[in-house]
Amino acid sequence: MASLVFGNSSRKRKAFTLIELLVVIAIIAVLIALLLPAVQQAREAARRTQCKNNLKQMGLAMFNYESSYGQFPMASLWNVTFAASTIQPNWATSWGQTILPFMDQANLYNAFDNVNPFWVAGSNNANLINTQLAVYKCPSVPDFNDPGHVWATSTPRGSNSTGSPPATQINIGPEGRSDYMVLTDVRSPLYYILADVDNNTASTTTRHGFFYCGDMDAVAVMSDTSGSAIAATAYASKGSVDASPNIAKVTDGLSNTFMVVENAARNNLWENGKNLTFSSGDGSTTFAAFLYNQLNFAGGGWADPDNQAWLDGAVASGQVGGASHSGSGTAQSMQGCIINCNNLTAHAIYAFHPGMLQVLMGDGTVRAINQNMDAPTFAALITRAGNDTIGNF
Repeated sequence: MASLVFGNSSRKRKAFTLIELLVVIAIIAVLIALLLPAVQQAREAARRTQCKNNLKQMGLAMFNYESSYGQFPMASLWNVTFAASTIQPNWATSWGQTILPFMDQANLYNAFDNVNPFWVAGSNNANLINTQLAVYKCPSVPDFNDPGHVWATSTPRGSNSTGSPPATQINIGPEGRSDYMVLTDVRSPLYYILADVDNNTASTTTRHGFFYCGDMDAVAVMSDTSGSAIAATAYASKGSVDASPNIAKVTDGLSNTFMVVENAARNNLWENGKNLTFSSGDGSTTFAAFLYNQLNFAGGGWADPDNQAWLDGAVASGQVGGASHSGSGTAQSMQGCIINCNNLTAHAIYAFHPGMLQVLMGDGTVRAINQNMDAPTFAALITRAGNDTIGNF
């Protein structure tokens, strides 16, 4: 009889050695390193496309407004009372508010009381201007909350970029953000660069932008109810002149003139990818003056009448430093940055798209422009009747 022998059978278990495990981890890390930039680029491309669609919607709204009223909306409209050498704003509106009915926001537009200011705390208008609208927000911009700001009676760097400093300080509550603004004018030294190229002289209509509407402390359109003599003098001499932007005035061609541009993340101050504050600045009085002005007058809300500006250029290192020019025909001292160096009002425009910025042209098309565009071409694209020769851009 055969005997059965039972023994302990052992099974070899397969497992990763330490070296093999490290190799696998290294391969995964390499794959992640290769794929992550592609994923980030795909996400930015999607955000950039949405930003482009926002500008297209604004363009459609602008032209629908023009079809209804025979002109494009004014950049801003202020009703003020003149008193001696100062003014006191009674109410004001912005282009961003004016075109609301043409962007499926008629209910929001109709909810405004347009004979009372939006800066009265707790008022209906103050609550409405804090409405966040996706069409005015570029998704590439880091989100932030606006804590509110003030319109001061004076600014440390001269006249307000848009509007006019009020007789008494006005407190502005939180505003719904706008990463887009309209351009009204080209000023020196940027204008002198253009003038040197075109052989024009400064302070002529050749510097006027699409939404230019007068020189009353930088292109604010003003109406007055006081009937005072000084009101009539100021209003007539440098107030609401040329205040109806229309197609006929864009003699350079709609496709060669900026209508709306990106200028993101205001009223915060951004410089070369950094959000600057008093604690992160260089500590100089010059920096403090620029930052103070940005926190007060940058016009970062879609309902803010300061959401418009001339541009005069900035130095490449940011907002601190000279950007001057001694006159047409002389050597240029302002050879700095205009696009994506900083978002300081009246100096430069700024986007969060790597290497470029998107603009709405006067014909309703959206163009991507390289941040290294030369200054004369950029200035020529701002002006609406400069008789400029513009090649491919």
